[in-house]
Amino acid sequence: LFSLPDILKDRKDAKLVYISHNVEYLLSKNLSIYNKSIFKKLIYWQDAIKTWRYENKWIRHFDAVSAISEHDALYFKNAYKVKRIKVLRPVINLANLNGFHQKKKFNKLIIGGSFEWDPKKENLLMFLNSSNFHKLYEAGIELIIAGKAHPNFVKKINNRYKGVYMTGAIPSLTPYYQKAGIAIIPERLGGGFKLKVIEAALSKTAIIAIKGASVFHPTICNIFKDVITIRSE
Repeated sequence: LFSLPDILKDRKDAKLVYISHNVEYLLSKNLSIYNKSIFKKLIYWQDAIKTWRYENKWIRHFDAVSAISEHDALYFKNAYKVKRIKVLRPVINLANLNGFHQKKKFNKLIIGGSFEWDPKKENLLMFLNSSNFHKLYEAGIELIIAGKAHPNFVKKINNRYKGVYMTGAIPSLTPYYQKAGIAIIPERLGGGFKLKVIEAALSKTAIIAIKGASVFHPTICNIFKDVITIRSE
């Protein structure tokens, strides 16, 4: 968006398509609202204001805009008056999604993602440090945390929390989703919420999501009839 004025100046006849991964304003706003650090709140809030200014000013200049969910598409339409919007969902390699006949174990939970990104890491720590987290272990429930993370962080998590297994970087999340009966998506600070919902849904894994998570919208889950969606504090 920052380079758009020059593009419009030099190529006034060009057709412009904006390929969107997120409504970035909503993501920055969410990061500001739910961050506990006052300093980070201010950083993300100024970023939200700046991003809204550019999105509001320039997105309407595009001939077409893509979105990864109906929620984002509706926001682009209502907030920025975009007329041509196409929902393009994240590409999942369906060839790897085999073994659905395997029996899911509902005493195994999974949290997937890349925990090298600070908001994702903070979401995970808030979940692990909740006052009643120990009840999972006491009930014989295992939590698998699958995805990229610094080796020292992986070691720390595995040593500190009972009943938790953190993998670190892995080639694919698919085998872990096949084993787990429920996917936990604790994305209060944003961090790929919509992608994780779709990922779990395609694996036919039940979903427990945090109420107030980044731009949640039930239509994301309604696409998949076999998905159980629970909205919980």
